[in-house]
Amino acid sequence: MFNLIRILLDTGVASAQYGAIGGSTFSVWVIIESILLVIGLNFTFLAMVNERNQLQYKRASLLDPLTSVWNRRALFQLAEKCRQHCLRNRQSFSVLLFDLDHFKAINDRFGHTQGDKTLINFCQIAQRHMPKEGWFARLGGEEFAAVMVAEKAQALAIAEHIRSETAGAQPDGINYTVSIGVACDKGSTLSVGDLMTEADDALYRAKARGRNCVVDARATDSNPAALTADAPG
Repeated sequence: MFNLIRILLDTGVASAQYGAIGGSTFSVWVIIESILLVIGLNFTFLAMVNERNQLQYKRASLLDPLTSVWNRRALFQLAEKCRQHCLRNRQSFSVLLFDLDHFKAINDRFGHTQGDKTLINFCQIAQRHMPKEGWFARLGGEEFAAVMVAEKAQALAIAEHIRSETAGAQPDGINYTVSIGVACDKGSTLSVGDLMTEADDALYRAKARGRNCVVDARATDSNPAALTADAPG
């Protein structure tokens, strides 16, 4: 467009002025075009930098600053998308809640620095076992959660792998364990909050059973479909 305007306005008549813009108004249009190009490029660059910074700030607002895993806000956003995906595709939606056993004792005995290392170690273990369509987050303190597209048997198996590896991790020689509650649903109208409540109840039962175990939210006392371990918690 600028080139077309330049052609129409350039008379081609030599200018009486000397120097960089002498000879023809064509030179003037070239200089103006160059200035506008530089200004345009600068605005484009600034817009790209601003957009990149906004994306970085948005992502940072969804991450836990200590462990770099998703935070509570991000988890509930991801969980709802995951649940809707499962409903559309008639797949099972699973929620896992984790609580590190006697974590306060680690902070009290070894200090908060060691406590932070323990939290980071657990996150590394849990993330290694997340399926492709699975998301892990820190809810706060020593409490964590995961949501995933997984049948109950797969979700329980993932939980047990995490529990087992955690019990044997011993970062800096520190023993620690985790209790896990698992809730799974397929095709019902239960909300993410409903399943979180089920998983939380299962986690409470895991604590009551002695900790360091995995409990299925829909298991009954007469048919306890729970994975347990005898390691101290």
